[in-house]
Amino acid sequence: MAASAKKRVYNKKHIARAQRERMQRNWLIGGTIAVVVAVIGLVVYGYLQQTVLLKHKPVAVVNGESITVEKFQKRVRYTRSNLINQYQQYAQILQYFGNDPESPFTQQYQTQMQQVAAQLGNPISVGQQTLDQMVDEVLMRQKAEEMGITVTDEEIERFIQEQFGYYANGEAPTPTAYPTPRPTSTLSPEQLALVTPVPTPTEAPTPTPDPEATPTEIPQPTPTATPYTEEAYQANYQAFLDNLATIGMDAEDIKDLGRAQLYYEKLYDAVTGDAPTEQEQVWARHILVEDEETANQIYAQLQDGADWNELAAQYSTDPGSKDNGGDLGWFSRGQMVPEFENVAFSLSIGQISKPVKSQFGWHIIQVLGHETRPIAPQQREQIRQQMFSDWMDQQRSAADLQTFKDVWQANVPTEPSLQSAAQGAQQPPAAP
Repeated sequence: MAASAKKRVYNKKHIARAQRERMQRNWLIGGTIAVVVAVIGLVVYGYLQQTVLLKHKPVAVVNGESITVEKFQKRVRYTRSNLINQYQQYAQILQYFGNDPESPFTQQYQTQMQQVAAQLGNPISVGQQTLDQMVDEVLMRQKAEEMGITVTDEEIERFIQEQFGYYANGEAPTPTAYPTPRPTSTLSPEQLALVTPVPTPTEAPTPTPDPEATPTEIPQPTPTATPYTEEAYQANYQAFLDNLATIGMDAEDIKDLGRAQLYYEKLYDAVTGDAPTEQEQVWARHILVEDEETANQIYAQLQDGADWNELAAQYSTDPGSKDNGGDLGWFSRGQMVPEFENVAFSLSIGQISKPVKSQFGWHIIQVLGHETRPIAPQQREQIRQQMFSDWMDQQRSAADLQTFKDVWQANVPTEPSLQSAAQGAQQPPAAP
C-alpha cells in the first residue's frame, strides 16, 4: 500500500516536470521562430525600402503633386550623360584641330572641359539644378492646364520625330516671322544742323556689254538627296532608346521630356505674347572724360559754340565712339547705366546736358533724336525672356512647394561618370 502511494507521487512529479520542460521547449522554439521572422521581416523591409518604397518616396511636392526619387534619379543620370557627351565633343574638337597648347582656341575648349568636369564632380550641384528644373516643369504644366493649354500625344510624337530630323509631312517648320525694321528716320532741319549726314553713295557705273562675248555656261550640280524614311527614323530612335536603357530610361521618359518642352513653349508664347514690338528710343552722343573739372571745361566750350566733333575727338576716352563724334546710335531704356539713361531720356533734341557722373567717368550728353521705334528681334526676345522669368518667379513664390533635402541628397546618383566613359562604357546620346 505504501509502495503504491509512493509510486503515484513520483509519477505526478515526473509528469509536472515533463510538462514544464515541454512548455519551455515550445517557448524556445516559438521565440526562435519569432526572431527569425523578425530578422526576415527586417531584411525584406530593408529590401523594399531600398527598391519599391524608396523609388516612390517624394523628393519634392509641388502644389500637392509629388516628384519621386525614381523620376529624380532618372533625370539626374540623363543630365550627367548629356554633360559627358558635351565633354567628349569638346575633346573631339580639340583632337581634330591639333590640340595646340598655345592656341587660344585650345585654351577656350580646355576651360570648357574643366567646367564640365567640375560639374560632374559635384553631384549635389547637379542634383540641385535637376530638381529645380523638374519643379519648374511641374509648375509650368499646372499653370498651363489652368490656362486651358494642352499637349496631345500626337504633338509629342511629332516633336520627338522632329528632334531626329524626321518630318512626316516632308517639310521643316517655317521660320518665325519678325516685324520688318522701320526705315532710317528722315532727319529734321534741326537734326541736320547737329550732325553731318552720311553721304549717299554715287551710282556705280553700268558695264557695257560686249556683243562678241559668249556666255560661259556654269555647270549646275544635281543634288541627289537620300530620303529620310520613317523606317530610318524608327531605327535611329530605337538605337537612342537602347542607349537610354543603360541609365534606366525608356520611351515613356522621353515622352515626358517632350511633353515638358511643349508645355514650356506654349506657355512661353501665352505669357509673352503681348511683349511690345515698339518702344521709346533715344539717339544720343556723348563725350566721356575721367574728371569733373575737364567735363566742366568741355561743357563751357560747347556753350560758347565749340565744335562737338572736334572736342569728342580730342577729349573723349570712349574708344568706340570718340572718332565718330561720340555717336551712340539709338537705344532704349535699360541699355545704358541708370545715371546716363535718366538724363538722356529727359533731354529734348539738340539739348546738351551738364556733366553727368557714372561708373565710367563724366559724360556730356546731347540728344539727336527721340522716337517710338520698332524693337529689334533679338532685343524683343530678350524682353520676352525677362517677362517669362519674372512670371516664373511669381509662380514659384505663390506655389505650395516642399523639397526634402535629406531625401534627394542621400539618393542623388553619381553615375555615369567621366571615369566610366573613359573605360569605354557607352553613353546615351544627348537630348534630342
